[in-house]
Amino acid sequence: MWRIVCTVVLMTGIGATAGAAAPEYFAETTKDFATTSIGPVLVHYFPIKNTTKETISLGTARIGCGCVSASLLKNQLTAGETTYIIAYLDTKKIPTHQRNTFKTVTVTVPFLNPVQEEVVLKVSCVAREDLFFTPDSLAFGTVQKSAGGKVSMKVTLFNQPKWEIKEAKSNGKFVKVETKAANKGNGEVSYEVTATLDPDCPKGNWMSEIYLTTNAVGVERIRLPVTVNIVETIAVSPSEVRFGDVNASKTPATQQVMLTGESPFKILEVKVPEGAVTVTQVTEGARAAHVLKVNVAADTEGAVKRTIEIVTDSKTQPKLIVNVSALVKK
Repeated sequence: MWRIVCTVVLMTGIGATAGAAAPEYFAETTKDFATTSIGPVLVHYFPIKNTTKETISLGTARIGCGCVSASLLKNQLTAGETTYIIAYLDTKKIPTHQRNTFKTVTVTVPFLNPVQEEVVLKVSCVAREDLFFTPDSLAFGTVQKSAGGKVSMKVTLFNQPKWEIKEAKSNGKFVKVETKAANKGNGEVSYEVTATLDPDCPKGNWMSEIYLTTNAVGVERIRLPVTVNIVETIAVSPSEVRFGDVNASKTPATQQVMLTGESPFKILEVKVPEGAVTVTQVTEGARAAHVLKVNVAADTEGAVKRTIEIVTDSKTQPKLIVNVSALVKK
């Protein structure tokens, strides 16, 4: 989607023994948080993929300033595996004498095996004391799937009475942005920035960014973090029914599917293509949990792939999709 709906400038360097580690393991090595206010904690996920055929081991990241911290989700990666280094820059902890100017902090990531080397990430930003975000970020919080929503913040710049926002862009596919002048006078100019969440935003915990282009020297580009956690009104478990190998027979192989909602709902219809897959509805009426039995029975060999459509009376999730797969063998 958008990732999920952040920067300080991030650049990467390699230690003397690093070889080709950065281009080989890191899909991105730079990240620019641009201009920000004093207050937000800036967050970014840096993916690391093991592109070798060996298991690699990583040590604890070393940080060049107390305003930055970093965590590694996994210390060992098998061949083809991916993990993330999460970098956090707390703008409130940037020393006073380093504010209002370009600030760079190094994050050194040691590779321990099979080769000992280091990758140096550099996170940077310009944290201004005359720029204010109220609140610190555009946080939608937890939103039910398909609900969409809007959230706003006030962006204020002091001591530049002719300040204007010329353009606002979102880098998130499911987030749109608009701005409008909110206040001008008494040495400050304010804008209201509103982010609108598309109802089609998929389930997940997402991060994105909005960038404002302005006419002020030193504040030409402002970054606003956006976060949202999309949850389903009705959870389906398992979301995909995989039977694996089943014997060719008229006696069906059966698995259960549980549908759980935050409030009672009805299953109005279960649509199944004709063929080897059938569905039996175990529970009826309005209830917070329903059980379906998914059955596969075929007397000929071959792959079975079907899509089940479950129609409910839920206003936010009127349709649920469950994919079914099996391989029938004699």
